[in-house]
Amino acid sequence: MAAIAGLLIAAACSPSFTSQPAPSPSPQTPLDKADARFFSGDYQGAEQAYQDAIKDRARDAHAHYSVLLTYESRFREAITEAQAGVDADNDSASLGRLTRALDWSADPSAALAIGARAVRAQPVDPVARVFYGEALADSGLLTESANQLRQAERSVKDAYGKAEAYREWANFYGAQGDVEQQLNHLELAQKAQPQFPERGVELARLQYGGGRQDAARAVLDGVKKKHAADYWVLVALGDAAVVGRDTDRAAEYYAAALTARPGAVEASLALAEIDVAGKHDLKAGHDQVLAALKQNPASTSLYE
Repeated sequence: MAAIAGLLIAAACSPSFTSQPAPSPSPQTPLDKADARFFSGDYQGAEQAYQDAIKDRARDAHAHYSVLLTYESRFREAITEAQAGVDADNDSASLGRLTRALDWSADPSAALAIGARAVRAQPVDPVARVFYGEALADSGLLTESANQLRQAERSVKDAYGKAEAYREWANFYGAQGDVEQQLNHLELAQKAQPQFPERGVELARLQYGGGRQDAARAVLDGVKKKHAADYWVLVALGDAAVVGRDTDRAAEYYAAALTARPGAVEASLALAEIDVAGKHDLKAGHDQVLAALKQNPASTSLYE
């Protein structure tokens, strides 16, 4: 009993860590809120939030918006927004995101030039190093790519940056044919940012490439279950299945996308291509495009 009493007295006399007020978290900026929507898979809500942040003249809002557009394969718009970001801020973050937009739109020489500027600007944004590292790897400059990724890893702090670093190491190892390390790093990227649909999409693409269709379908179906009403996520799932030559599943995802956004151009064209190229059903493809054209009469893609 005396020992217990002594412990109680000591506890009473010791400073209480729980009695100290916890530091208040920094309030989220409009751009933080837009990023949070994006990385949770609410692409439509994120687009509106980014546009609102741009209207409020939030720093790097154009640049962050360009990343969303790049993931949606809206490359012309992505480059326009990224360039607007550079025109407005000309910092490492905006230059880095222009690097990503140019790289993914198949302009490697421009991506390398802008990426080099991005990592010279001070202070250097860690994600800019990641995007530049990707452009270097895509151009076969693997030693330089690894150098940028190592520097990025030492300074990146947010979940997206960490996941992107893993993702680019996967890209790095994939360029060398090391599928095991590629898969390992994509899984690490998904673990670092599990709510971002693109992590599952990237993993599924690799699984399809390795002939693991059931595993790829399981991943994509899991994403679909969480984002059954998000048009752009569903289109991304369809695109991944098409790359994996899983046209039945792709048609399912595109059809779900049209349920979320009836008559939408991208999903309508994708289904029409499946009808024509996969099923050799010209009438079904024609009818699919014609129905979409009635709702989008100004679409040159549908008209062509």
